[in-house]
Amino acid sequence: IAKESIFTGLNNFSTCSILDEISDNRFGFTNDEIVDILNYYHLEQYQNEFKRWYDGYLFGKTEIYNPWSTLLYVNKLIKTSSVTGELFWANTSGNEIIYRYITNNNFEFKEEFAILVKGGMIKKVIKPELTYRQMDDLNNIYSFLLFTGYLKINKYLDYNYYELMIPNHEIRMIYKETFDDWTKEIIENNSQKLIDALLNKDEDEANKILNYILLQSISYYDNKESFYHGFMIGLMNGNNTYSNIETGDGRSDIKYLPVNKEKRGFILELKLVKDKDLYDTAIEGCDQIVEKRYMESEKVRGYQDIVGYGIAFDKKRCFIKMVKD
Repeated sequence: IAKESIFTGLNNFSTCSILDEISDNRFGFTNDEIVDILNYYHLEQYQNEFKRWYDGYLFGKTEIYNPWSTLLYVNKLIKTSSVTGELFWANTSGNEIIYRYITNNNFEFKEEFAILVKGGMIKKVIKPELTYRQMDDLNNIYSFLLFTGYLKINKYLDYNYYELMIPNHEIRMIYKETFDDWTKEIIENNSQKLIDALLNKDEDEANKILNYILLQSISYYDNKESFYHGFMIGLMNGNNTYSNIETGDGRSDIKYLPVNKEKRGFILELKLVKDKDLYDTAIEGCDQIVEKRYMESEKVRGYQDIVGYGIAFDKKRCFIKMVKD
């Protein structure tokens, strides 16, 4: 409701938001009402699924289920044999509000989203009343996400200061799907640029591109070497790419081998930063390529021009180092 000027024709009234206790049980289903619904339709065995997927909202001090999603889930269980919950809420708005915010270049915001998706909580000031003109202000993002159902209050801390989290599995999946779509777009726009930089032996450009991709992508996974391995395979687009294939005296992480053996290819050895810095960890990857004779093995197979790269990863940072000729 536009309540922002004397020209709206409707400006002197009181509102009840999800922060208020009055009428807090009138905008969704309470737990007792969910039990009644499930009993009526003989769906009692699905109560835990309903709670996991569609519970979690807090209106005032009352726990509330999403009424739209719960009714559609009941309808699904009545009509089909499928018992899996669905993202019913995702179809109501296209989730443009989430996509709009994650595509901005605010690194801190992306990191906070990653915390939320992994089940964590963040502390934010919430503005009880906002206008649509204020949606472009990054300071108001979390207020809009709260009032549009994409976040919930976990705890009141101080005046307009709250601990926030994702309310349920349905909303968490919406975040993850939206993040994955954004990451896919970033990869599609930059993967060939990265491949070209590696083929051109342009370390600086390759470092610039890969660090940009990591920074823009929203990673809610653990900081493990297996994640970066899969991430890099995805960046290669499956083109002439081989993973963990026996090479020389060991198994190289990733090989990019052209169909024409006269063309240049490359080998990537990926390392996770542990007790060294990015540079020294990348050098460690280069040393492994040399010691295990990965490049020599491909040359024996007829590839005339093979380049080796050690790549070190530390969360959203990386460093690429080329094996010296």
